[in-house]
Amino acid sequence: MGLPSDVIWGVGASSVGIEGAHPAADWWRWERDGRAPPSGEGAGLAVDFDADFRMLAAHGFTAVRLVLEWARLEPEGGRHDAEAVERYRTMIEVARSHGLQVWLGLHHYSTPGWFVEAGSWADDGIRGRAWPRHVGFCAEAFGDLAAGWFPIFEPAGYAAAAHLHGALPPGRNDPERFARTVRGLHLAARDAYLELRGGPPVVSAHDLQLVRAGDDSPEARNRARTIERIQWHSWIGALRDGVLAVPGLGEVEVASLAGACDIVGFTFRGSIAVGGDGAISVWPPGLRAAPLGETPWAEGLGTVMRRVADELPGRPLCYLSSGLGTPDDNWRTAVLRDELGVVEAAVADGLAVHSWFHQPWIDGYEWGAGFSVPFGLFTRQRRPKDAALLFAELIGSSDRERER
Repeated sequence: MGLPSDVIWGVGASSVGIEGAHPAADWWRWERDGRAPPSGEGAGLAVDFDADFRMLAAHGFTAVRLVLEWARLEPEGGRHDAEAVERYRTMIEVARSHGLQVWLGLHHYSTPGWFVEAGSWADDGIRGRAWPRHVGFCAEAFGDLAAGWFPIFEPAGYAAAAHLHGALPPGRNDPERFARTVRGLHLAARDAYLELRGGPPVVSAHDLQLVRAGDDSPEARNRARTIERIQWHSWIGALRDGVLAVPGLGEVEVASLAGACDIVGFTFRGSIAVGGDGAISVWPPGLRAAPLGETPWAEGLGTVMRRVADELPGRPLCYLSSGLGTPDDNWRTAVLRDELGVVEAAVADGLAVHSWFHQPWIDGYEWGAGFSVPFGLFTRQRRPKDAALLFAELIGSSDRERER
């Protein structure tokens, strides 16, 4: 295997995963209410981030995705924390000193409590005031250091976990609120792009699955179509045609959504079949499932990459969800090798693969599971796993080939 030499190879993580929750965030309250294990300091990035970034560079990585925790920067609406700003700037500068590009995320599941209490993403008023203010502040405070921006991570998946499945705060089952939140997040991504365009590239981060009906019933086909529309058509139609179509809310033309990102980023953790009764099962049947439900499937990843490329021709692609929560490092290494092979084949077939991010890079805190499921390339004690060593070897081979 020879990795494509012009692809950016990076790592990423949520702020809660590597830093722990901030007291001003809704996730902090979620932990205090007993809905999730306490996150503490997460993976402990703040303990010695200089050593952590040096470790990444030594293993060949060239980029890191860091999330600027909104609640840390703006613990109260309209009031920013100067110490938090300086802390993040120092962290970014240290990463850059080790040769790492720093790609900045603005929202990854955790949200300021004051924003939630005021109406959150579904409320056009608070979203239209507070979110652009946050984006503009981050652009001013950190734009000179950023290699790129990831405004919102997994809008549909985040909305579903918060408003359908009870896995993220506020933990409700409210289909109407879910639909309005999906709509609001798509509009928020547009607002971020309008603020950030013209500088470092702006990357989307959509959670994608391949979805099929689990039986021949009309109910199963309808359920599969609804999930498909949310996960694929809502944002693709918006990005390509400026038409926002969220099931349950109808279709509306929003011309400013067309082209509202520079790089199409996505995650893929497996595919599903949906039964007529709404039951979800693994597809194809028989795939091995990880403790938190991921079902890695390299062939499916290749299909997703080609489908995105077909739907949005010429758009650079960024794969964001390489990573597997399992104590079985042999399996993790095998999955990594298979996924890197898919990226290699996609580039050989002419797909414009821009970047690949493994997340997280350190075993840390996982939403709802605490510290019980290891995801990283490195342990919490910063010991490289076999997957990290494999990747370092492949990157080194790619670099040597490029230099010839």
